[in-house]
Amino acid sequence: MRAPASPFRNPTPLEGISQDLISTNSGNLVFPAAVTRALMREGVEFEYIQCAKKLSDEDVDRYNAECGSFVLPLANAFRSDNWGIEKLNVMTNTVKRLKMPCIIDGVGIQVGLKEEIDKERPFDEASRKLIREVLKKSAMVGVRGEITARYMKHLGFQEEKDFTVIGCPSMYYYGPSLPEQKELKLSRESRINLNGKILLPQKFQDYLFGICDLIPDHWYIPQNLYELKTIYEGMPIRLRGPGGNWKIPRGYPADYTHPLYRENRVRGFVSLKPWMDFLALGDLSFGSRIHGNITAILSGLPALIVANDTRVLELAAYHRIQHISLKELDPKASIFELCAKADFGSIYDGHEARFSHYLDFLHKNGLRTIFDDGEDEIAGTGPYAYEGRKPENCPYDRQIASIDFHGTVIPFPFLSEEERMDAFQCWGKEVEKCDRKLQEYRDKMERMQATIDEQNRKLRKLRALRHPIQTIRRKLDI
Repeated sequence: MRAPASPFRNPTPLEGISQDLISTNSGNLVFPAAVTRALMREGVEFEYIQCAKKLSDEDVDRYNAECGSFVLPLANAFRSDNWGIEKLNVMTNTVKRLKMPCIIDGVGIQVGLKEEIDKERPFDEASRKLIREVLKKSAMVGVRGEITARYMKHLGFQEEKDFTVIGCPSMYYYGPSLPEQKELKLSRESRINLNGKILLPQKFQDYLFGICDLIPDHWYIPQNLYELKTIYEGMPIRLRGPGGNWKIPRGYPADYTHPLYRENRVRGFVSLKPWMDFLALGDLSFGSRIHGNITAILSGLPALIVANDTRVLELAAYHRIQHISLKELDPKASIFELCAKADFGSIYDGHEARFSHYLDFLHKNGLRTIFDDGEDEIAGTGPYAYEGRKPENCPYDRQIASIDFHGTVIPFPFLSEEERMDAFQCWGKEVEKCDRKLQEYRDKMERMQATIDEQNRKLRKLRALRHPIQTIRRKLDI
């Protein structure tokens, strides 16, 4: 399975950050975990690969010998940055070399809300090549929403033949049902979880952090890797774009001087279970992060999303999660007014039908799940094997329950003395790794320099030999 790391891995904050076990964003922990939970029947084993770099021939040979299928839960894979195009090409290369079913279990396009879907884009050809290669080894591709469906048609693929809309697997974490939400009576005494993105307009930043003045018990939960580094290391955020440094929005928590840090109200996560446990303590989740808010829903909280691009909008619309567009966000309407108008129960409308369609998609691709009724062949429709049973009855939940996860990423000044010592020891180990790596590079450079010196000596000999030959030619006038 393509995933940033195994959901059963228990990294310390330093390990999660230094090894990037979230693939740059904590939201990437959610949907691979949901797919793992669904597919993890008794006796089924998983191996997780990040798939960001070309696999070695040895790895490909081993996967072909040991694995029965390759499942790719993707996010906003169709996007215009060069790194996104490169990852599409790497995945295409991987799928070509694997001799097994390869299934895309959710993929989406990310463009601005005002952009036309049908126009040509730099990533069209890379996207088209990946889908073509996957369709050679699967029944159909699962896409996240209606906007991506329009894009797939633009690429030349047919709905319900080459692809179908399934939403995001993360919303099917619990199968045909969703957790019962807390009844929301939002007030100054409530506890609210906030999430956002640093590159969103000042209008959104002012509204998001203005909530902190209205609800004292507030928590900000960044998801990007560079922000987790700020939490754990105190490293101020520095963003660079094509034209140089990007301006940090006014009032954004970019370093330890911000009130959110001074008051110890910032948390980060490198594992899903601690994230869900933390969110469950709140009463509401609000912000622009689609998977930050989906994780809150899975934790039993109502969520309200501000959609700023197609990736967020299509998922919120498909799963009937309460949302407004960034344009619709009225700075004069308080969070209390927004919530009073919201129908947080809408997520239950049609959820079981959406899940049934998702299950059908998995079956068409030859995948069996914990929700299937029957051991000998893939189930079609009918009762779900785990419906109404305690969660610990499924293998995934049993294994998760056996792990004592390290918890949250807390700002360094608020760590206990023991935690600080652990952090220092971890940093010491990282420094040792860096020193070893640096020495390897130095040794390599010395070997390269020796080769260069040898080539230069040969070149000097050739040049010295050339001078007498030229002198003889001049004297002979030839």
